[in-house]
Amino acid sequence: MESLKQLQEMKTALDRQIAEAIEAERQRQRAIEEQQERIRTAEIEKLRSDVLVLMRKYDLSKEELLGDPKPGSSKSLPKMVRFTKSAEQTKSLRDIRSYYANNPNAIKF
Repeated sequence: MESLKQLQEMKTALDRQIAEAIEAERQRQRAIEEQQERIRTAEIEKLRSDVLVLMRKYDLSKEELLGDPKPGSSKSLPKMVRFTKSAEQTKSLRDIRSYYANNPNAIKF
Protein backbone atom coordinates (compact mmCIF):
# COMPACT_ATOMS: atom_id res chain seq x y z
CA MET A 1 0.00 0.00 0.00
CA GLU A 2 2.89 2.31 0.85
CA SER A 3 4.53 1.70 -2.56
CA LEU A 4 1.26 2.49 -4.34
CA LYS A 5 1.07 5.82 -2.52
CA GLN A 6 4.71 6.57 -3.45
CA LEU A 7 4.01 5.71 -7.08
CA GLN A 8 1.00 8.03 -7.13
CA GLU A 9 3.07 10.84 -5.64
CA MET A 10 5.81 10.23 -8.21
CA LYS A 11 3.21 10.26 -10.99
CA THR A 12 1.75 13.52 -9.67
CA ALA A 13 5.24 15.04 -9.51
CA LEU A 14 6.03 13.89 -13.06
CA ASP A 15 2.70 15.25 -14.35
CA ARG A 16 3.50 18.60 -12.73
CA GLN A 17 6.99 18.62 -14.31
CA ILE A 18 5.50 17.78 -17.71
CA ALA A 19 2.95 20.60 -17.39
CA GLU A 20 5.73 23.04 -16.39
CA ALA A 21 7.88 21.91 -19.32
CA ILE A 22 4.97 22.36 -21.74
CA GLU A 23 4.28 25.86 -20.40
CA ALA A 24 7.98 26.75 -20.59
CA GLU A 25 8.06 25.59 -24.21
CA ARG A 26 4.99 27.70 -25.02
CA GLN A 27 6.63 30.76 -23.46
CA ARG A 28 9.84 30.09 -25.38
CA GLN A 29 7.88 29.75 -28.61
CA ARG A 30 5.99 33.01 -27.92
CA ALA A 31 9.29 34.78 -27.25
CA ILE A 32 10.70 33.49 -30.55
CA GLU A 33 7.59 34.64 -32.44
CA GLU A 34 7.73 38.08 -30.80
CA GLN A 35 11.41 38.43 -31.72
CA GLN A 36 10.68 37.44 -35.32
CA GLU A 37 7.85 39.99 -35.45
CA ARG A 38 10.16 42.72 -34.11
CA ILE A 39 12.76 41.82 -36.75
CA ARG A 40 10.13 41.86 -39.51
CA THR A 41 8.79 45.20 -38.32
CA ALA A 42 12.29 46.70 -38.22
CA GLU A 43 13.02 45.43 -41.75
CA ILE A 44 9.76 46.89 -43.05
CA GLU A 45 10.46 50.25 -41.42
CA LYS A 46 13.99 50.31 -42.87
CA LEU A 47 12.63 49.48 -46.31
CA ARG A 48 10.00 52.21 -46.02
CA SER A 49 12.59 54.78 -45.02
CA ASP A 50 14.88 53.67 -47.87
CA VAL A 51 12.03 54.01 -50.36
CA LEU A 52 11.15 57.46 -49.00
CA VAL A 53 14.77 58.55 -49.35
CA LEU A 54 14.82 57.35 -52.95
CA MET A 55 11.48 59.02 -53.65
CA ARG A 56 12.87 62.32 -52.35
CA LYS A 57 16.19 61.87 -54.16
CA TYR A 58 14.56 61.23 -57.54
CA ASP A 59 11.49 63.37 -56.84
CA LEU A 60 9.01 60.55 -57.38
CA SER A 61 5.45 60.28 -56.16
CA LYS A 62 3.79 57.04 -55.04
CA GLU A 63 1.81 57.01 -58.27
CA GLU A 64 4.98 57.17 -60.35
CA LEU A 65 6.67 54.53 -58.26
CA LEU A 66 3.78 52.06 -58.09
CA GLY A 67 1.86 52.98 -61.22
CA ASP A 68 -1.35 54.95 -61.57
CA PRO A 69 -4.35 53.34 -59.86
CA LYS A 70 -7.63 53.33 -61.72
CA PRO A 71 -9.76 56.40 -60.96
CA GLY A 72 -12.49 55.73 -58.43
CA SER A 73 -10.78 52.57 -57.27
CA SER A 74 -11.04 51.71 -53.59
CA LYS A 75 -7.31 51.02 -53.71
CA SER A 76 -6.43 54.48 -54.96
CA LEU A 77 -3.58 56.16 -53.17
CA PRO A 78 -4.07 59.41 -51.26
CA LYS A 79 -3.09 62.63 -52.98
CA MET A 80 0.49 63.65 -52.38
CA VAL A 81 2.16 67.00 -52.59
CA ARG A 82 3.82 67.20 -55.99
CA PHE A 83 7.04 69.05 -56.56
CA THR A 84 7.89 70.28 -60.02
CA LYS A 85 10.60 68.37 -61.84
CA SER A 86 13.08 69.87 -64.15
CA ALA A 87 12.82 68.90 -67.81
CA GLU A 88 16.13 67.08 -67.51
CA GLN A 89 14.88 64.90 -64.62
CA THR A 90 11.68 64.05 -66.46
CA LYS A 91 13.57 63.17 -69.65
CA SER A 92 16.04 61.03 -67.73
CA LEU A 93 13.29 59.08 -66.01
CA ARG A 94 11.48 58.64 -69.33
CA ASP A 95 14.69 57.36 -70.94
CA ILE A 96 15.24 54.84 -68.15
CA ARG A 97 11.68 53.56 -68.38
CA SER A 98 11.75 53.25 -72.16
CA TYR A 99 15.10 51.42 -72.04
CA TYR A 100 13.74 48.78 -69.68
CA ALA A 101 10.44 48.55 -71.55
CA ASN A 102 12.11 48.07 -74.94
CA ASN A 103 15.15 45.96 -73.99
CA PRO A 104 14.22 42.30 -73.48
CA ASN A 105 17.68 41.49 -72.04
CA ALA A 106 17.46 44.13 -69.32
CA ILE A 107 17.06 42.95 -65.75
CA LYS A 108 13.51 43.65 -64.62
CA PHE A 109 12.43 43.97 -61.02
